[in-house]
Amino acid sequence: APRRVLAPAAAVVRSADGAAVWVVEDGAVRRVSVDVGEARGERLEVRQGLSGGENLVLEPPAGLKDGLKVRVEGR
Repeated sequence: APRRVLAPAAAVVRSADGAAVWVVEDGAVRRVSVDVGEARGERLEVRQGLSGGENLVLEPPAGLKDGLKVRVEGR
């Protein structure tokens, strides 16, 4: 069976362009398009776009842009 990746529903942003998440890498954010499937509680199955283990922005604010520097809290 293919590996299933689950992401918090609060990390997924939907727009006219489709669904996306904001991934934190090396202290900056990057928008990644995702293909989401079924909801499983407060998580969504991500069929394409993530491999698992990525750090995601929860409830991303409007105006977030690729390359914007961020600080990760709660680690």
